Amino acid sequence: MSHDNEEEYDWAEDEYSMEESTILDLVNNKLVKSNYFNSFEWSRNCFERIKNNQTSPLITSEYLFENNLTPSFTSNLNDLNNYKSLGFDELDLLESKYSKIGVRNYQTDKSNYIIDNPVELFMDELIYGEFPAPETLLSLYKCFNLYFLSKGTLTLEEVFFGKPIKRAGSYAKRKFSKQVYSEFHWCVMREIQEPSFDLKDFSIRYLANASEEENPSLRYFHEGNINSFLKGYDRWKSNISKDNKLKKTIDVRLSTQYCLIGLGYETEQVKNLIVEHFDAKASIESNLISILQQIVTDK
Repeated sequence: MSHDNEEEYDWAEDEYSMEESTILDLVNNKLVKSNYFNSFEWSRNCFERIKNNQTSPLITSEYLFENNLTPSFTSNLNDLNNYKSLGFDELDLLESKYSKIGVRNYQTDKSNYIIDNPVELFMDELIYGEFPAPETLLSLYKCFNLYFLSKGTLTLEEVFFGKPIKRAGSYAKRKFSKQVYSEFHWCVMREIQEPSFDLKDFSIRYLANASEEENPSLRYFHEGNINSFLKGYDRWKSNISKDNKLKKTIDVRLSTQYCLIGLGYETEQVKNLIVEHFDAKASIESNLISILQQIVTDK
């Protein structure tokens, strides 16, 4: 396959093939979480490369750049027990084969209060007889590569789900507790439109009718401790709100960056402008206006 800019393509492929090493550097410097590959932020970025342009910037490399870190190229995965990092040729082949057997709905982020990461999306798609998309499979693949590359400094729990949280425990334990509220929330959303809806009364009825077989964690709750149940629900909604705000900031940042590149500005120039002038509280339009005004001023 020929490319208009072979040098840029080769640079992008090297960057992509060393991504596990880049992530390990960022994890060691406490700049990203150890389970970054098992995140919808990463899979969205991977999907953009598949869908639009393989030479579009990697978020992970931008993090290095923004924090003035030089890649250490921790290890060559080709020499590490034959665990090779995929390049663009393999990515093209995966996408080509997937297009013949699977149907992508162009929504790589399916977070819906129940599915929180690519691993859970992978399991959900298998349950419903769907073929996981390449970016979902690559998320799992890169998690395992990061585990091997870390040479024992990261556990499988850490590369897939992050470090266990004190008092909250492992991801499996937290997920079990979270299911109480994720399924309850869907029921609330269905009923809340009724004029006579009362959250406390609805909660009491919900707990009384809930099946312990379908959701065993509900056995801890009943009418006598309904206030405790509702406080937990409020905390759960608060955490979901924080996650959505972070996701929105990331999306605005990437969209601003791609708009500037689309206007003809060089990638390196755009990176510098984003680092210096991006406002996480502003919209895409406001950021574009501010940055373009800065470009005019600098001239």
